[in-house]
Amino acid sequence: MNSKSVLAGFAFLLVTPFGQHSLQVKRDPNSMIAFHGGTGSQLLPSCQAALKIGTGGNKTIMIKPTATDIQDAVDGSFCRGYVLGVVDALIATSATTETAYCIPTNTDSDQLVRVVAKYLNDNPAKLNEPADLLVTKSMLDAFPCK
Repeated sequence: MNSKSVLAGFAFLLVTPFGQHSLQVKRDPNSMIAFHGGTGSQLLPSCQAALKIGTGGNKTIMIKPTATDIQDAVDGSFCRGYVLGVVDALIATSATTETAYCIPTNTDSDQLVRVVAKYLNDNPAKLNEPADLLVTKSMLDAFPCK
């Protein structure tokens, strides 16, 4: 048996049980311990950094960025990418499933980040919930279907 087939077999055994199990589990945000995207408490500071450093279309050139500037850029980029990823998944889902949210096609990434940051700030009691669930709730709150 060559090393490629051993690795392929190991990868199959490793991925298969977890992949099947995760598809069968219903999410209870109150009983979960770890989330891939973290919780609202972890997402909020990143989104605040995104708002602090400016919007996606606002390019600021820094001659000597501080460590805080760099960390804000990293955190802000995480928030923006995370929010856009969840929203893209929501939009993809809405193409095949009836949904309660209707995100306008002209909504830009800056607006989406502001919507999420406002929702997180306005709902501190929910910050222990999974970040993707909170992004979804913020879209439901901001863009309900009529």
